[in-house]
Amino acid sequence: MVLTVKDAIEQEKNLSEFIPFVEIAIQVKQLPFHHQVAFFCSCCERMLPIWTLIDGCDDSLDMSNLRATMDELWQIAGGMDIQELEIESLTEKIATSIEDYEYNYSNDDDCEEIHKQAISLATHVSDMLNQVVGYVVITLSDPLSDNKINLFLKIFVTLIFTIYEYLDIHFYSLDSLWELKKSRKDQDVIFLNHLLTQSELKKEQSDLNFLTRTLDLTPELLSEFRAKSCPNGVSVLGSIDKVRATLS
Repeated sequence: MVLTVKDAIEQEKNLSEFIPFVEIAIQVKQLPFHHQVAFFCSCCERMLPIWTLIDGCDDSLDMSNLRATMDELWQIAGGMDIQELEIESLTEKIATSIEDYEYNYSNDDDCEEIHKQAISLATHVSDMLNQVVGYVVITLSDPLSDNKINLFLKIFVTLIFTIYEYLDIHFYSLDSLWELKKSRKDQDVIFLNHLLTQSELKKEQSDLNFLTRTLDLTPELLSEFRAKSCPNGVSVLGSIDKVRATLS
């Protein structure tokens, strides 16, 4: 299937106001499978620091399962045969854990709002990893599956709405009435043109350019690509210290 902007928006209407991401998605769709995995791994690396927002909330919610899943995905990008059951069990374990934790906190009237917001943002990290894993599994086991393109686009939606949710919190912290002053369309324009969103778009375009001109992802090139995927540990939300300050 040749993906078009119209097709993508029909599949995922949440992408309708974020056409630059749709255009990147279409180009990524044309890459070889292992290059696609490398692209999504780079995106996930910039999502991963968000998980540290919940450090100290619960000892069971460490990053080891997420990191193990990331390591597996990078190996798959390098051509390793997928260990489907192992990688699925890792992501399912962490997804179940965070979902249970989010439910408990969201229903706890005594829970501080900062913890609820941190958990909500962190949930996107495990969601995105699960979607990437799902896309990998389906592509290798059933390339013609109808769910394949849905998962592909949801990966982009998850990343965009992680930024979207954080910016919503950020603007609310500046003006609690800001949503009432702006229509949803105006909000989308503000979010799309915000520095965080534009920085992510610039990085994704840079990754896409590299992968497009690199036919053979040698171990050396892939290692270099991974090292540059999350420069200085800065997440898609920028500095995690600044995020914490906004939440507090």
